[in-house]
Amino acid sequence: ETVQTFTTIGEYVTGVVHKELLAVQLHRHADEHSKFDPAPVQQLLERLVPDVARDILETASGWIPAAAEVSPSSLLPDLDQYPAATLEVEGLGVQHRKLLLEALEIILDVFNDPTTDTGGLEMPMLPRPSLASIAAQVATLLEHLTWLR
Repeated sequence: ETVQTFTTIGEYVTGVVHKELLAVQLHRHADEHSKFDPAPVQQLLERLVPDVARDILETASGWIPAAAEVSPSSLLPDLDQYPAATLEVEGLGVQHRKLLLEALEIILDVFNDPTTDTGGLEMPMLPRPSLASIAAQVATLLEHLTWLR
């Protein structure tokens, strides 16, 4: 029997950012034999961007109407479900994706600011490939919301 868990949009977005922060730090310490402690990454995320999902949705709502219709506490739609008439469904264009990446760079720039107290974690915390990965995953979510409207 499959246990179904429900996730909010806020939990999803925060989890994507958290995953990228952890992946960067794990990659940097892959050769070390010491144990990696993820707690500083979690604390930094909570301290620097407590409302990262809200900030991203508010920013994207200007050019993606579906983002304006949800909040971080809205339930995440089933990302494996698609509309019945997929031929007539439009997704996010290149311009939307570019704007989203640029907005995420601004919102998440605090992780790459040299004056940020990182608690000993190496900078930059979110290099450009990580920002692009976050943008792609958030774009997929926003595109899915657009399809299901």
